Formats: sequence, C-alpha cells, structure tokens
Amino acid sequence: MGGDPNRGIQKHCYCDDVKAVDLAKIKADEAFNRNRERIRREKKRLRALAVQRRRRLRAEAARKKRLERKRALLAKQRAEAAARAKKANE
Repeated sequence: MGGDPNRGIQKHCYCDDVKAVDLAKIKADEAFNRNRERIRREKKRLRALAVQRRRRLRAEAARKKRLERKRALLAKQRAEAAARAKKANE
C-alpha cells in the first residue's frame, strides 16, 4: 500500500492499517492527492514560465531601447559629418 493515503494531514487514527476503511475510499483518497499534487506542480511550472517570459520581454525591451539610442546617435553623427563636409566645401 505504501503508507498513509493522506500524507501531511494530522489524524487521530489510521484505520486503513487495520482495514477498517474500505479499499475504494483509500484508492479515491490516493487519486485525489495525486491529482492535487499534479495541479500544484503544473501551477509551479506555469509560474516559472511566466517569470521566464517577463524576463525575456524585459530583456527584449532593453535591447530595443539600446538599438534606438545607438541609431539616434549614429544619425546625429552622420548629420554632423554632413554639416562639416558641407561647410568644408564652401
């Protein structure tokens, strides 16, 4: 059987050890607890994925911002170089 089907819950007795609780009830409790554990793991996985997604989006936004600043700086430098060249040609 593998121990108490309702681990972590304080009880006054463990009647399933002496077969006072029917096997169907024990199996149902085990299935319930397995499902609850599966749901808990799935929620944890989804939270981790959400954190990962937020980090990725933040990094992408920062990268876009850096590229925009770099492009603006390059455009400014090109404009200054063109102005210098125009002034030198006059």
